[in-house]
Amino acid sequence: LFIWASVVPTVLLLAFLAVDADPSPDAGYALPFVAFACMALILIAAVVIGLLTSTIKQSLLGVLLGLPLTFVLAIAIGVAVTTKESLTVSAQRKEVNALLPAIHSGDRQAIAVALKQLRRTSIPVLMCNLVGERDSQGTSLVAEDTHIEPQGLFPYSTDTLLLVLDVIATSNISIVEKEAALYSVLRVLPTRDEIKSFPRWVALWDQAHGSSSRFIEMEKTYDVHHPFCPWGDTESLARDVVEGWGEDGIKAWLKTGHTFAAPQQRLVLRNVKSPELIQELIATGVDMNALSPRT
Repeated sequence: LFIWASVVPTVLLLAFLAVDADPSPDAGYALPFVAFACMALILIAAVVIGLLTSTIKQSLLGVLLGLPLTFVLAIAIGVAVTTKESLTVSAQRKEVNALLPAIHSGDRQAIAVALKQLRRTSIPVLMCNLVGERDSQGTSLVAEDTHIEPQGLFPYSTDTLLLVLDVIATSNISIVEKEAALYSVLRVLPTRDEIKSFPRWVALWDQAHGSSSRFIEMEKTYDVHHPFCPWGDTESLARDVVEGWGEDGIKAWLKTGHTFAAPQQRLVLRNVKSPELIQELIATGVDMNALSPRT
């Protein structure tokens, strides 16, 4: 009886620890499903073992007695997780706001030194917050009372964001982190009506990769989950430009000396009306068959 009563909370605690230790971005979302699966397996095990040992009533009663303990344990875990997340966000906000004066100064070397001081906040998450993104509660790592450059609804000017990206592009972080940081800025350029800044952004993209290729495409999507920071992929790079600026965006892309990769071509062709632009796209290697229905 008491063995089964202790099995339920013990198994669920182990399941929580296993999920919590998983570095994958969506592991946390799997916890309810894991808990349900564990409960189902425990119930099946209790029935099977109870039937085999003629202790079915004691086994099921033990499982039922374990449920209140599990409920108490779940509350304790929830409080612990919430406290941990709150402390993490608080620590991130503190270190992000500590480097804002360097960003505000416009001193490239000071920004580089400040970025190296980040311990709890990744570079992509920093850039996501600098562009003005907020979560569903309207909160941001960038405090309201910090040194900022008001630009309408945006906390930092596009020139400042590109300066920070310039520092990031030559830093020693991974290319995946650089791409995610670059994407955080790209996706707000259309909102800011900053098509004139797109060539400079592309130059920084090429700089981050060490060379210029025919395509602007991601090597790999940044696989760290964040509630309000999308990191993009190869297709979304083109989507933000094309849906944000239309044919002007396509022309701006081509003027940088790049063309569109296979995952981007269908989206691009569906947004082109000009026969001249279609011919230009074909000349750069865009395949008209990309418009064919997908199988």
